[in-house]
This record gives sequence, C-alpha cells and structure tokens, in this order.
Amino acid sequence: MSKAKEYLGRIVTVRQEEGFGFIGLDSVSMDDGSDHDLETTGDIFVHQDDCGSPLQVGVTLQFEVVADHRRGDGFLRARCATELAEVEVMPDNDPVVMALATQRDAYRGEHALAMPIPPHPMRHRMKQVPEETVAQVVQNDPLPETSRDETDAMDPNDPRTAQALRAFMEHAYPHLAGLEIGYDVLNADEEAFDTKVAEATAGLRELGMEEQAQHVESEMGRFRGVRRVLGFMAEQRLLRPNTCIPTRYLPDLFMACPVWFHATDEQAGGAANAEWDSADPRVHAATIALCDIFPKNERWSDTVQLFNRRLRTLARYKGDVIPLQITRLIREARQHFDHLVIATPYHDVAGREWQDPNWLRGIDPYVIGMQNGCSHFFILGRFSDSGVFPLLHELVGDTIEFLRKNREKLAGFNETNDPYWHVGSTGVHCHSQRSWHGRTRVKLGTFLQSHVDALLRAFDAGKLFDWLRGEWSEDATSASPTTSSAPPRT
Repeated sequence: MSKAKEYLGRIVTVRQEEGFGFIGLDSVSMDDGSDHDLETTGDIFVHQDDCGSPLQVGVTLQFEVVADHRRGDGFLRARCATELAEVEVMPDNDPVVMALATQRDAYRGEHALAMPIPPHPMRHRMKQVPEETVAQVVQNDPLPETSRDETDAMDPNDPRTAQALRAFMEHAYPHLAGLEIGYDVLNADEEAFDTKVAEATAGLRELGMEEQAQHVESEMGRFRGVRRVLGFMAEQRLLRPNTCIPTRYLPDLFMACPVWFHATDEQAGGAANAEWDSADPRVHAATIALCDIFPKNERWSDTVQLFNRRLRTLARYKGDVIPLQITRLIREARQHFDHLVIATPYHDVAGREWQDPNWLRGIDPYVIGMQNGCSHFFILGRFSDSGVFPLLHELVGDTIEFLRKNREKLAGFNETNDPYWHVGSTGVHCHSQRSWHGRTRVKLGTFLQSHVDALLRAFDAGKLFDWLRGEWSEDATSASPTTSSAPPRT
C-alpha cells in the first residue's frame, strides 16, 4: 500500500468554541516544499480531533487530506495533522544570517525543512487573543525573513563558528581591512589590535589629520564592541539562526512586547527612578537612543514613547518569575551590551498617562541586547526558553487590541502642557515644537490618538511594520516606498 500524500499549510482561522479551523489554501504546499496538487478552490477544514496539538492561527501543520463530504464536492479536510516548526531559509544579503547558515543545509532557493514539535507548555497559559486579530497579524508578516529554527546553538569550539563570525565582521567592516587589524572574533589578539589602532591613529596625527584619527578611533571602538558581543554570545552558546536579527525588524518584535525594563548602572538607574514620579519627566538618553535607531522617523519614536515615556529600570520589574538562567544571563551580559532590556507584554504598566489601564497581561518576556553601531540586535533569551516565535502573533495581536480598546485613555497625556517628548524628525525634546514644522499645534494626547488611528489603519492594510519603519504610507501617491527613515539592509 502506497503512503498517503502529505502537505504543509498554515492555519488561518480557528473557532475554538466549536473545535475546528481552516488551513489557508494559498499557504499549502507538498511536504517537500513543491507546489501542491490539490483540486480545490476552498480552504482546508481541520478539526481538533484530527490534530495532535491545539489549533491556533498561524501554526503550520503537516497533514493528509480526504474529501469533506459535509461541505460538498470539491472541498477537503485534513487528517493526521501534526504541528510543525519550520526551518526557514534566510535572506541572501544578511551576513549574520548567511554565516549562521554555514552550519546548516538550509539556504535560500532550497525548500524549507520542517520537523514535528510538541506544543510548548507556556502556550497554554497565554490569554485568549481574538482569532481575527491574530489572523491579521499573520497577514502583516512579522520578522518575515527570520528562521523558525530554535535549536542547536553554534559550538564555539567548531572551526566553522570562528569562520562564520570572521566572515560577518569582514562584511560589516570592510573599510577597516587596510589597517590589518584582523577580523577574528574568537581568541582575538587584543594586544595586537591595540598596537594596530595606535599605529593607524599616530600616523594620521603626524599628517595633521586629527579629525580622521578620531574617526578611526570611533570605528575601532564600534568594531571592538560588536566583536565583544559576538564573542560573548558564542562562548555562552547563545548563537542560533534567529538570535541575530537585522535592526530593521526591531519594530516587529517591539509590537509583541512594547513595555521595556532596562539594565542600568547605579547612577543612570538612580536618575531614571527619580524621574519616575515626575509629572513631566525628561526623555531619558536610553529612550532617545531607542527612538533614534530609525532616525528622523516620528512614527517609530512616538510609538516607543507611547509605552516607555519613563525609563523603567530592572528595579521596577514586577511580573513573571525570572528563571535562574535568565538572571545569570543578565548579570553576565550587561557588561557586553550598550543596551540590555527585558521586553515584556505588560501593557497594564504602560504609564499613568494611560490612566492606569486594567489589562490582563500576556506572558513570556524576551531578553534583548543591542550594541551601538551594530546592524543587528540580539535575542539573548526567553523566559520559557522556547525561542523567538512561540506566541509572537498572539502577543502582537494583544498589543493591537490594547491600542484599540484604550485609545481614548491617551487623553491623559493632555494633562501636561508642552511635555518633554523626543521628536524624531527634529531631535528636540518638546512636543509643542512639532508646530515649527507646519503641524497644527495640538495637545500631545490628542496627537497620539491620531497617531494610534494611523497605526491601526496600517495594521488593517497589512503594512504595520513597514509603516513603523517609515517605508509605507497611506497616501496613494507614495507608490514607491521610501527607505530614508530606516536603517539599511546590511
């Protein structure tokens, strides 16, 4: 007897109370990634009884098909369905992604691999997010070119790891090749590096080129910082195909967990905590740095400050119990990163300007590290240790629902006249100064309500993350997306 054909497809609709859902036909392929041969024009019915894990929008299933006689001729239903984790291939133009792929057989142009995985226990504690909203999140396509492979950290003792990291540094800093500093990340000769830097800058100063010497010192500092980060991650076995994510996709993850708690030193933490009770706190340097990741992009900076007007230190954290391995990781990692945060879905602590919203929290925060001047940010850990993608669509959907239901509470931002607010296009720190650039002067809360309206329209159009990056506009005349507001794809 021949083996039944198997297919891959993603769930697009679920009716939990009735125990069934539908697999989107346009997502279906053969299990080897080739085009399917199904003779149907309708989505494929799947019942919970025919699936070994809970039905959830966005989950990929491997399944067989049989005729769905109940719906009539030409319709199909799935049977023997199994949840899959996709090992998606990575973009050709991303050096970190290409480097990590050297230890795998998944490359662009080949079919994605897939492996059965059991549902993670953490999923069952997640609040219910409306299925229609989660389906819309899937259409907005967060982290589109990021691997779903959550397994097998790179071995720092494997020569291929050293080769992969060296290749990334060569790609990221080609302009430093002439200084002969070497691009090794693991077992780098720091003394030789310092000697080369001193030689290079001394030679420039002898020629009276002080400005160029300072530029080289600055670039060398960035180089050393990124190398230190990658070396730390390799030694701690944190490098996986989806732990290094291009910074252009930071908005995608931010919308899942927009309430951030920062690891700070004692001085910076004390200053941030002192500002917490102020009716009109100044914008903290760490918040400005986060806003300016996408320079001159008010959409992004306004969204960041919606949830993070006041800097939260780790001392203010109250939430899920932090696992011991995460505590150890933060203690070790904080000295290696310019910015280290616990990114949470705790919308209920967005800020008192929101008039203390009563909101049932999502779960499973991330630990994120960022290094100034680096083209990538780093997912260092997850409280559940389940990887980047579990619950991502639900968490983004929860943020959307929070904004929809609490939009009117943004009027709380109107209680302060001309509040401090980092305006991305000008670099100024007062909301009222927007009016200098042709804007109608309105109170901040009223302005933010219109901002949220535009954000939700972009979400409904399936363009939320492009909108946040400044690459998409509602204006029909903007047929060609602009990328001046976003970091380059590197």
